[in-house]
Amino acid sequence: MRRLLRTCALISLVSVCMNTPRTFERYPYLLYTTFVVDFIVTFLFTAEMIVKMHVRGIFKKPNGYFQDRWCRFDCCMVIFLWISIILQMFEMMGVVTQ
Repeated sequence: MRRLLRTCALISLVSVCMNTPRTFERYPYLLYTTFVVDFIVTFLFTAEMIVKMHVRGIFKKPNGYFQDRWCRFDCCMVIFLWISIILQMFEMMGVVTQ
């Protein structure tokens, strides 16, 4: 599982690097490819976060999910990934203009 999540982090990094307007002008199919990749990675990270919350408890001391700084970082990362997914959806629907 750890190897899968590390691979997802690397794939997410590559997806972020490809997520530029110029890239999408040259290779329009990458818009949908990066969206699907981002959605899968975000889903896996969200699932990991939910499992950790269930196992550790949300606020239980001293080992609660939000007591650990790395877990808080993971939670922030997942929130920003979901915001990115929502913005990509608006961009693909043509709501967001450049």
